[in-house]
Amino acid sequence: MAGGGAASSSSPATQFEVVPLSAQKHDPAWQHCQMMRRPGDDRHHRVHLRCTYCHKLFSGGGIHRIKEHLAGHKGNASTCPRAPPDIRVAMQRSLDGVLVRKSKKLKLAEEIQKLKPIDDANNNNNGSNTKSLESAKQRKVRNSCARALTDNRVSAAIGRFFYETGVPFSAADSDSFRAMIKAVASVAPGLAPPACRDLRGRVLKDAVDEARGVVERHRGVWARTGCSIMVDECVVESGRTMVNVLVYCAEGTVFLKSANSSHVVAADALCELLKQAVEEVGAQNVVQVITNGADAYVEAGRRIAEDYPTVFWTTCAFRCVNSMLEDMLKLDSIGTIVEHAKTVTGFIYSRPRILNLTRRYTAGKDLVRPSVSRAATCFTTLKRMVGLRENLEAMVISREWMDCPCSKSPAGVAFFNTVSSVAFWSSCATVAHMSNPLVRVLKAAESLETPAMGHIYAGLHRAREAIKKELKTEKDYAACCDIIDWRWERQLKIPLHTAGLFLNPRHFYALKEDAHKEFTSGMFDCVERLVPDAKVQDKINKELSLYANASGDFGREMAVRARRTMHPGEWWSMYGNGCPNLKRLAMRILSQTCSARGCEQGGIPYERLHGQVRNCLEHQRLSDLVFVQCNSRLQHRQRCARNASSDASSSEYISLVDDWVQEKTGDFFGDDEDRRWSVVDELMASDASSPCTEDEMEGFAIGLEDDGVDSDENED
Repeated sequence: MAGGGAASSSSPATQFEVVPLSAQKHDPAWQHCQMMRRPGDDRHHRVHLRCTYCHKLFSGGGIHRIKEHLAGHKGNASTCPRAPPDIRVAMQRSLDGVLVRKSKKLKLAEEIQKLKPIDDANNNNNGSNTKSLESAKQRKVRNSCARALTDNRVSAAIGRFFYETGVPFSAADSDSFRAMIKAVASVAPGLAPPACRDLRGRVLKDAVDEARGVVERHRGVWARTGCSIMVDECVVESGRTMVNVLVYCAEGTVFLKSANSSHVVAADALCELLKQAVEEVGAQNVVQVITNGADAYVEAGRRIAEDYPTVFWTTCAFRCVNSMLEDMLKLDSIGTIVEHAKTVTGFIYSRPRILNLTRRYTAGKDLVRPSVSRAATCFTTLKRMVGLRENLEAMVISREWMDCPCSKSPAGVAFFNTVSSVAFWSSCATVAHMSNPLVRVLKAAESLETPAMGHIYAGLHRAREAIKKELKTEKDYAACCDIIDWRWERQLKIPLHTAGLFLNPRHFYALKEDAHKEFTSGMFDCVERLVPDAKVQDKINKELSLYANASGDFGREMAVRARRTMHPGEWWSMYGNGCPNLKRLAMRILSQTCSARGCEQGGIPYERLHGQVRNCLEHQRLSDLVFVQCNSRLQHRQRCARNASSDASSSEYISLVDDWVQEKTGDFFGDDEDRRWSVVDELMASDASSPCTEDEMEGFAIGLEDDGVDSDENED
């Protein structure tokens, strides 16, 4: 039975006869229904409409209800199960057009109403009644349009949730989803959630248009400050590797396209993929192309640099710095300390009673602190443990600890001995302090919030200095410094990074005189590559001397103070007007990222997109869906800090912390500890890792100044 008076479709057809359509029936929906009435009944309101596909009869609602029936709208009419897809689309478009026309009519009526003079108090009753009827009709139109706009906003918001999280569209048809919407609708009556077909159709179409609009807005920024093309790889469930192409600028990062890397493993195919990206973005807008360090990418990157003389190619700084941390963990002196620390955390996180006790003594702070990678998590956790040393030492001499059965087990005794060891804590502190600057470089390199180009070189310099200060003797620090130098020279060092330091006033003016030559040479390399016009190069060369000598506005007291407080790009925008050509180049370089890290990949249908989908329309739909999902997640990452969960043992972080929260000894069931997760106290404190902020970015990078090496040791 259709809503609002639809007659049963099981009524015998012999009880009705077809009424010919008049010439005034212009609506396209009349082509897909018949006018029916009972024989001998000449009253107009007794005319019924019958769908030509499913033969359902409607006794009210007119052609609009038939249109909703064919378009698949639930509520006022049942959905036609036999209407062809093209007819559904046509009817939906017609309904959308009705809403637009009603909205325009409403606006026009409101404008006319504003222009009408106030009715005279002596208007006759007939005029007053006519005005009342017109007002009622306007209110009806207004309410109808408002309801339609509200439904569209609700559908768009729910659609963004599905696209961003990767939840299957079929969930929109589940009973639990409908029950959730009904619960929400109990405080917002009339809420109509989108169905699966809507999420795959009209809602997705609107989301694609919105995502393309974001990309188009970014194009204007690409032309002003330049941009970086990022090539990010991800491994899907089947083990295949996908390649994502993204574009970074100071405004944010957007996703362009993806490809199945099994089709582009050769340098030739990779080079062609990169060329397509450069051409799509505009070679004049691209400052650099960032890839990983695999041989095929290295070869493809070199070809791109040859084919486009104004474009740099570099490897991903995040992966390079993360490899430095991984190499350090392989050193016996560091790896041994980390393994001892894991026995401490593994003992605690495997026993709910001890975990609850620990959190009470640490005021809700977790010992394990997830970071941006597994290697970084090792060092951030060591630093957290050192910061909570006194809390742990107080816990193991407390009455609560003594009363725990597991405190007397072999694992408990070993835990007590480790926590009470001065040598253990001294070693942990050394490793934590020497690694902290490098971890912060890693966080800064992957940041989408703040361009890292002006900081990466100085951050690595500071990391080396911190290692030397902590380990003191060359015999002790040589191995770690060699790791940084080898990775930097082999994978990361390019003129762009040198120029980033040179153009960052905070670092440049702190350099010693003998260091200027190296950085000046890198700066000249950037000028020659990024500025092909020889006349402009000569102008920049003259302006460089003004900058180097802090002449003009560069030497103002305000400018000197601002070196430490403003982002370098903003500093140039404020004080570089006397050197317009150098200012333009400085802002172009300092607006770039150093990483090729994209968005989280879970739930994105790469497999179906690059699999065996043979229908061209479905392939296009999947391509648009991936486009929407990736861009939605990038925008979410841009807006929100990494603090969705504060529980280090939650599944969100398990890939980073699994070896820190599991039992290391063979005594897992050797005590009477209750091992149920449900007895763990809820963690109240917000204590998750977060991206590198602007203040942290500036803080970690002041290592060129003599007093800056340890300024952030107490950040926790």
